[in-house]
Amino acid sequence: MPLIVEKEKGRFEYRFKIADGSYRWFDDIRRVIPSSDGGTSHIAGTWRDITEEKRLQQQVEYRLQQVIHADKLASLGEVVAGVAHEINNPNSFITCNAPLLAETWQVVTPILEAYSQHHPQWRHCHMTLDELCEDMKDIIQAIRAGSERINKIIVNLKDFVRLDNSPKPKPVDLNQVVEKTFAIIGTQVRKSVKISRMDLDQDLPPVKGYFQKLEQVLTNLVINAVHAIENKEEGKITIKTRYLAHHQWVLLQVEDNGTGMAPEVVDRIFEPFFTTRRNSGGTGLGLSVSYNLIKEQNGILGVLSRPGLGTRFTVFLPVGADVMRQLHPATLYIGEDIDFLKLISACFNESANVKLLTASTMDAAMSSLHQEPEIDRILLESNLVVKNQWKILDRIKKEFPLLTVILCTDDPEPPKLKPDHIPGPDFLLQKPFHLKAMEEIIGKTGRQKL
Repeated sequence: MPLIVEKEKGRFEYRFKIADGSYRWFDDIRRVIPSSDGGTSHIAGTWRDITEEKRLQQQVEYRLQQVIHADKLASLGEVVAGVAHEINNPNSFITCNAPLLAETWQVVTPILEAYSQHHPQWRHCHMTLDELCEDMKDIIQAIRAGSERINKIIVNLKDFVRLDNSPKPKPVDLNQVVEKTFAIIGTQVRKSVKISRMDLDQDLPPVKGYFQKLEQVLTNLVINAVHAIENKEEGKITIKTRYLAHHQWVLLQVEDNGTGMAPEVVDRIFEPFFTTRRNSGGTGLGLSVSYNLIKEQNGILGVLSRPGLGTRFTVFLPVGADVMRQLHPATLYIGEDIDFLKLISACFNESANVKLLTASTMDAAMSSLHQEPEIDRILLESNLVVKNQWKILDRIKKEFPLLTVILCTDDPEPPKLKPDHIPGPDFLLQKPFHLKAMEEIIGKTGRQKL
């Protein structure tokens, strides 16, 4: 109050719990009304419900970031097109002349070998002619390999910025895309991981798209999964297709149990030229090209990753629609605490970028997890029947190891009741619930990028 008197007016925002248990935002404007003699008479003001404005403001900010990102990509595309052209010209000279150099060296090599037999004492920088010949072969091979790699980069650059001059999309069987792609790269996958599994839905409807472009996307995703696995003996890659009739989506998922990625890496994973494998030959174009190819086919490419646990890429393609609806990460609440559900519902309703799903039984929870691939974290209520609580946790950890499980509890030490053979939750969320605690968990684990 002294602050209002000093500045003559003030504006504040409050968040209140109302009678039905939900939360609303209010805008409070106050100003000092002076008396006729110059003294302070009273303070007048208004309160206004701004809950909807808050929601719309967050949605506008989210859309604005999307527009800014699209504008950056458009500007970058113009630069990349010029760079690709400039790189291609000198590299064409290298590509054409490297074979000529190799042929010339084949002619020169016998002459040098004959000279070496008559002058065995010849040295240059402590190298014999035989050693020089061997090194020269390696140098020529390195030149040709480097030129080929530059050509691949140029092709990726052109893919990234190309205009879509393709014919109209045709019906595509996604299972055939998987089978044909795996016929080409399957040998490399089997050499790199112990387990490679395909789980293909045999009732997939066709999607409108481009067969070869989907092959390119799947190849990029699988090769990235292979590179993420460091221990071959424990490596596992699963390729899955599914049809979700209630959403009219066909899904293509590639999941690995590799090193995973931190949230700050996931946030940048589709940026052109961003790579964590720069020292091992990564160009940072494979995923950005894949992202654009899926977008071109009216789909969405999402990624969920946990450091040390692995990564899952999901391609969402619409069935019977020209565009996909906007997707947002989702949280699944498993429990029956009505008051707690109202509290977290209010928190989630304030955000335009997330959604909340609910389930009160194990069957309902597992059905949601299979039918809602947007789910990336789970709030598991601890006051369920104890046996069901730990059974649900066990099933989730086995079938969906990349999901973050948060145990919501009044008990400060609930894991003491957990059977030893069942893995524990990722986090404990103590009641009474505080939004800051949830924000800290999200900051540590990130969200699914969609």
